[in-house]
Parts: sequence; C-alpha cells; structure tokens
Amino acid sequence: MWTGALEKKALYDIGYNLYQDCILPRAKLSLPDAVYAFQFIKRMHIMNTPGFQIVVFYARAVRCSIRSLL
Repeated sequence: MWTGALEKKALYDIGYNLYQDCILPRAKLSLPDAVYAFQFIKRMHIMNTPGFQIVVFYARAVRCSIRSLL
C-alpha cells in the first residue's frame, strides 16, 4: 500500500492537494468538466483508493470554498 508510511497529516494534505490542484481547476472550466471531476471523486471513493478519505476531501473542499466566499 503506497500510503502505509504516511502520517495522518500527510493523508489530509493528499485530499487538499487533490482538490486544489486537480479537481477545482477542472471543475471551473465547464459543466461537462465539473461532472467529470465529480465522477472522478465518486470513482475514487467506490474503488476504496488507498489514502483517499472522502470525508477529509469534502471537508477540505467546503472549507476552501467558504473561505473564498468570505
């Protein structure tokens, strides 16, 4: 398992970096790209991707989105 040696903070950083660098830019391009980004996240969750924690991912996404609105 590629995440075996990672610390808990590093796992949180994976979710943040995935959102910030991969999902968010793609989702902002167009509606089909936003749907693709959603399906990608959903697929990672369904496949039980090691190191990907859906709750942490969405918590980071909501926190970043709210911060930008304020």
